[in-house]
Amino acid sequence: MTRISLGIAGSLGPEKAAEIAPYVEAAGFHALWINETQGINALEVAAAVAKETDRLVVATGVIAVDRRPASEILDDLARLEIPAERLVVGIGSGQKREGALARMEQTLADLRAATTARLAVGALGPKMRRLAAEHADAAVLSWLSPEEA
Repeated sequence: MTRISLGIAGSLGPEKAAEIAPYVEAAGFHALWINETQGINALEVAAAVAKETDRLVVATGVIAVDRRPASEILDDLARLEIPAERLVVGIGSGQKREGALARMEQTLADLRAATTARLAVGALGPKMRRLAAEHADAAVLSWLSPEEA
């Protein structure tokens, strides 16, 4: 079975995303991926989408853990009440390179201990791809070059 997902810019905002979400679901898409950039909370957009749909999976691609630690992500999950069975929390290392792998490992462990949502790792380098393969439910490879793949 082939599953096709669609991605949108988180900057579209919760209202616009919620407006288009029923159409995305009706068109048969499996998931709606919402990117997070500085100043945009992809989980807030995902929550708005989830409220307007019945089965569409909502996913973040990806939350930078150097800007938003696991505790903040978990606070958002508790506040927003996104159905865990329809959620994929995508995380990435962000811009800070020093300690990135350890930060990602710890964030994955913290999230895994506190939520049943699926976890995805933005995995461009070989160490992050290994981390995703060993500890996450999915890898986000959207910026991976063909040479690296």
